[in-house]
Amino acid sequence: MQGFVAYDAKQNAVIVAFRGSVDTKSWIADLDAPQMAYPKCSGCMVHVGFYKAYQEVSAEIKAQVQKILNKYRTAQIYVTGHSLGGAMAVVASLDLKSTFGKLNQFYTYGQPRVGNQPFADYFASQIAEGYRVIHYADIVPHLPPLTLLNYRHGGTQIWYTEDMLKYQVCSAEDPKCMDSIPQSQLSPSDHSHLQYEKLPTSIFQMLGLRRSS
Repeated sequence: MQGFVAYDAKQNAVIVAFRGSVDTKSWIADLDAPQMAYPKCSGCMVHVGFYKAYQEVSAEIKAQVQKILNKYRTAQIYVTGHSLGGAMAVVASLDLKSTFGKLNQFYTYGQPRVGNQPFADYFASQIAEGYRVIHYADIVPHLPPLTLLNYRHGGTQIWYTEDMLKYQVCSAEDPKCMDSIPQSQLSPSDHSHLQYEKLPTSIFQMLGLRRSS
């Protein structure tokens, strides 16, 4: 997984993006979900692998963000990622807000669950503009499963129909949205980045699309 930092002059924003796994099917098959205490909130537990993966690149990420903010002091900070990169984006967004005092937009695509319920609640309390985009029966947002170590999503989910033409805005674990898909119907193919590339690239454009009834 790799992190990427750039400046978008049109939106006056620092963009921090994380790439997902190259071999998603192997990752799903070998999923291990041990947790560790998250140091910034009481009772919060976070996936060990996701946390350590971000720690490996955090110093460089923050150095690049600081370099841009030194030049563009009013720039906003946006964080995004797909798949495992989405999980890293969760940890990164909290770290960047703690470091720079702001995190203006967060949106991920096909992101797995990252921590337990207290961690999910903490994330939602810190990242007001936090959106998780999910393509219909994408299997990865259902991992690790709800039954394992109290893993939960935080923030707002934007759940797209199979044809990617409509969506619903739902709470983190709304049973009428992502969690309404039976486990037997979950699909690795719905997780492909090619599916998510059909969506608008901007969160502002995305929220202007039609919602399903």
